[in-house]
Amino acid sequence: MKSIRRRMALWMTVAVFGVTALFCGLTYVLVRNMLIVDFDRAVLEQFQSVANTVKVWTDGDVYVELNPTVMTGFAAGGDRAFVVRDVDVHEMIAQSISLDAAGLTIAGLAGANRDTPVFGEGTAPNGADAVIVTQVMPAQWGWDIDDTTIEVTPEAREKLVEITLAVDDTPLTARLRSLGMLTLSIAIAAALAAGAAALFTVSTVLRPLHDLAGRAAKIREPSYSRPFPADGPVELQPIAERLNDLLVRLADASLVERRFTADAAHELRTPIAELRTLTDVALRFPTAPEQLENVIRSSNDLSIRLTSLIDALLGIARKDALAAGLQMAPTNPPDMIRQIIASNAVTIAKRNLVFDVQAPQDHKITSDVTLLQSILTNLIENAVSHAPQGSTVSVIYTVTQAGLHLRVTNPAPDLDADDLDKVFEPFWRKDGQQSDRDHAGLGLALCKGFADILSLDLQARVTADQQFEMILKAT
Repeated sequence: MKSIRRRMALWMTVAVFGVTALFCGLTYVLVRNMLIVDFDRAVLEQFQSVANTVKVWTDGDVYVELNPTVMTGFAAGGDRAFVVRDVDVHEMIAQSISLDAAGLTIAGLAGANRDTPVFGEGTAPNGADAVIVTQVMPAQWGWDIDDTTIEVTPEAREKLVEITLAVDDTPLTARLRSLGMLTLSIAIAAALAAGAAALFTVSTVLRPLHDLAGRAAKIREPSYSRPFPADGPVELQPIAERLNDLLVRLADASLVERRFTADAAHELRTPIAELRTLTDVALRFPTAPEQLENVIRSSNDLSIRLTSLIDALLGIARKDALAAGLQMAPTNPPDMIRQIIASNAVTIAKRNLVFDVQAPQDHKITSDVTLLQSILTNLIENAVSHAPQGSTVSVIYTVTQAGLHLRVTNPAPDLDADDLDKVFEPFWRKDGQQSDRDHAGLGLALCKGFADILSLDLQARVTADQQFEMILKAT
């Protein structure tokens, strides 16, 4: 299961540990180099001290003037040693007491010259690892250079010796080991501290989110109270606003659903009550065959009303399923319009309506025939049912670049602009009644739903001269 808290804590820990590790690593390298440089400097100082004790006589004889009481590290058992060799004859001139006492010697490093000392690794007289330094350099003059009476041979003035120094590097190794352990300990401690701090920080930062979730858990049904505060953290304000808006929409949908359920129950109850009344009377008071026939006809009319109402309700409920199973095929809307008007000829004549039909003879489009037939039928029958007697109903079909464009117009003296948002609601009627005997008030609701499925735009408007227009067009 994914967790934002764990991911945030993990990445914060990784980030802090990474920065700490980088800092500790750089610090370790820097301090390590400083310790090595300091140690090498100390070794060179020891080397210079030894070099200062190597002297040459006027006749070229080389000797070492070392005071073991001062340079105790070169005494027996010491941790450092030196060897002085004659460069010309490649023979040892002298070595430290520490080597003599151990019966050892130290070989010079290859590549030694007069310019710079050569560093290497070896073994100290005490058996420990050591740093070895070798350099070729002139021996110190062992006479007073200002005394002009002293005869000095040319060989003595240019006498070169090779000095090799070995110094135990155990203290350096110990320091470097301690430095590494300290750096590692700091990195581990920093990682643990970073993890704890990350968990605490993430818990603190996410607390408003948990509060938001707690508020959501307490909601039992949609309402208009807007329970999510809009004054919380900036990052959560959009979420709180969207949740409040969602609750308002759910409350609206719930209200519409309850109203729809109540209206549907009322619409079903009325014809059922009539049907039961008819059958109860027929059963209690047997009548003549012709009267019984009237009861049967009335019952049949009521069953037809119930069937039509149930089909309309099922059509509204099955909009999503219909959208998934569209059967697109070529169809001719103008021909459909003429057939629908012809099928309502009796009602049109009874209400003394005049139809003004303007449509081409033929216009083929690709659509779902069943849904388009239902839309056109409901639009025209709605106009037939609600147009005042003796008025004119206009049906104008035009061909546009997008496809069909249908305008159905009938006089509607009682409608106004405020009613337009309600005309597509199931069971809505201007007079506040649920329905009349022939119409349940579901036709325009079906039209709107089916038009959305077919990606058609269905609009309603009231003109300045109180004409109610239904406009269906391709988008």
